[in-house]
Amino acid sequence: MKYLLILFLIILSFESSFACMCICREVCDVLEATSDDEKTLVFRGSFIKEVVISPSTSLMQYSVDEIYRGDVVTPLSPYYETGAFVNTMEAVWLVSGISVSCDRTLDHSDGIFIVSYQGATQGHSLIGYRPTICRQDRFYIAQNHIVKGVYPYEDFVMVLWEFEDLLRYGCYSEASDTKQDLILTPNPVTDIVDLQLVLPEDNWSFILFDCTGRELLLFQETSINLQNLATGVYFIVATNGKKRRSKRLVKL
Repeated sequence: MKYLLILFLIILSFESSFACMCICREVCDVLEATSDDEKTLVFRGSFIKEVVISPSTSLMQYSVDEIYRGDVVTPLSPYYETGAFVNTMEAVWLVSGISVSCDRTLDHSDGIFIVSYQGATQGHSLIGYRPTICRQDRFYIAQNHIVKGVYPYEDFVMVLWEFEDLLRYGCYSEASDTKQDLILTPNPVTDIVDLQLVLPEDNWSFILFDCTGRELLLFQETSINLQNLATGVYFIVATNGKKRRSKRLVKL
């Protein structure tokens, strides 16, 4: 039974990594494809209110807490079209429900959104931000800065800071390539894991999170015994107050 559990965790680790690679690749492709589109907005926001337009369509207003790419299309923008629902630098309107491009239903969760401003055209009577990659255009922020995907990538989990770097710099830039900045050995681990930071800065500390985003341990040692930790998938985040690096860890 023990060996079956170990095998299951290894497979789970590969599946989670595969889901991450798939959705990250799609997000990166969209970011690259829309890099010159001045109507695309990538932002983090919180739900404010919902206005029901029809049984299948709503307009959802979200606060603009941080912009990673693009600018908000406001009445001062050359792309703005007059409508009843006006975007501001503090809040924007997102179309939720069945549209020509896809069925994208939003809820009241805080999240990160990759959307495109569209005016009234044939088949589109509403003016507002619409999906760029259909259901994969938003990511929910769970407790303790963990980002989670939606259908069909419900198993996608990433630390917020790592995902934000991807959004800011893209997947193919040197600034976003932090894979070797934090090295965990061995991984998967049964007891002792060694942490190596390939960075010039000092005063790093480490935080251990479980896969729900719950903080379990704060430490500064570069070697730690996790023998008493339950089997599962975890995250180790390194931070010095200015920068953060994170890695997924599997405990057998």
